[in-house]
Amino acid sequence: RVECVLFHPLRPQLFVATQRQVRVYDLVKQALVKKLVSGVKWISAMAVHPGGDNVVVASYDKQVQWFDMDLSTKPYKTFRPHSAAARAVA
Repeated sequence: RVECVLFHPLRPQLFVATQRQVRVYDLVKQALVKKLVSGVKWISAMAVHPGGDNVVVASYDKQVQWFDMDLSTKPYKTFRPHSAAARAVA
């Protein structure tokens, strides 16, 4: 199930957030470039930095995760200060 879809701000890429992961597709090659593995139960929202190298993912299990696309496919930092589901990020 697809939760959120965003275009890369500079490159011809598409970010597709499913229930548990974010997939990055190259629109020119029409191929999967990268899978970002969140480890959360359910992704609720996603935001891409204007530079395109950082992605923030919110989840219904009270987590917000920050991915640095240049470093890894796993979260660079996980924030858990929420008392309820994180439903939006910007």
